[in-house]
Amino acid sequence: LGYSFTDVEFPGSNPLSDTDYEYWATSLAWVRSINERFALLSSIYYTDYEAELSDAEAQSVGVDAGISYAFSETLRTRFTAGYRDSDFENTVLGVRDSGSEDGSLLAFELSKEYINSELEFNISRSLSPSSSGVVFERDEINLSFDHNFKHNLFSSLEGRWFSNESINSSQDFDDRDYYSGLAELGIRINPTWSVSGQYIYRYQEFDFNDADAESHTALLYIIFQPQKRTLF
Repeated sequence: LGYSFTDVEFPGSNPLSDTDYEYWATSLAWVRSINERFALLSSIYYTDYEAELSDAEAQSVGVDAGISYAFSETLRTRFTAGYRDSDFENTVLGVRDSGSEDGSLLAFELSKEYINSELEFNISRSLSPSSSGVVFERDEINLSFDHNFKHNLFSSLEGRWFSNESINSSQDFDDRDYYSGLAELGIRINPTWSVSGQYIYRYQEFDFNDADAESHTALLYIIFQPQKRTLF
């Protein structure tokens, strides 16, 4: 059983820009282990989205089922597929609009561990709240690779793509494709302290007005991780 609640507020927000919203989700999951490697998965969930300034709301119910399987101690996969149904209401130019839309749910994960590395690949289709006053159906692909070098050096590479499409076709002004890449290199000074630097590239392309945007970000992290100590 799971529950989450998100409350997002923007200073001076208005319906023409970022919109405050509340989003909560509850789910019930069932796992049946067949053996040490194989398990059956199933879940049902309900979500509720409200954006007060844009007078929008959406409720969704979904169910999925799938499997998880360990090919070996270092190679694992997980796959689920399902169905969801969404009801939405919003106001456009003073006119109240409502409707419903159904869709599919998908999640596929594959991870491989090596002696000093780990590779992960994910594909998913899910619902995502937004500050645009709509709920998106999001298709996403993510690939990441982590590697530990000698002399306490570590690195990460990650590539990500996702596509947002409003569940309400009359509110498609913020539909977009999004691409990002991340490269990180760091060093562990000791078991407690580490330093790393990241470079992040982002690019997004909007469907509504054929606009695009990109950004470049450089970050420096100084990380302190206390060591666990037993009381006895």
